[in-house]
Amino acid sequence: MERPQLTHPLRPFTAAWLAGGITALQSLEMQYRAEIQRHTAILRDCWTPGNIGFHRRERAKAYGKLRALRKRRMQ
Repeated sequence: MERPQLTHPLRPFTAAWLAGGITALQSLEMQYRAEIQRHTAILRDCWTPGNIGFHRRERAKAYGKLRALRKRRMQ
């Protein structure tokens, strides 16, 4: 019994797969942006002259997170 041959083996999947991949990438990019903005805001708060609530540990943590996020984003 011969199976019907598709004109192109990937054609039925391509549009949906591509749309799903693009959506996933966009949401990942939005997550990265949100996290980068959050940690940047923490750093900005750390350097605000009247704000003594943030100490060296929080600054170091925020810098580390930003570096890790940017490095992961480059891959």
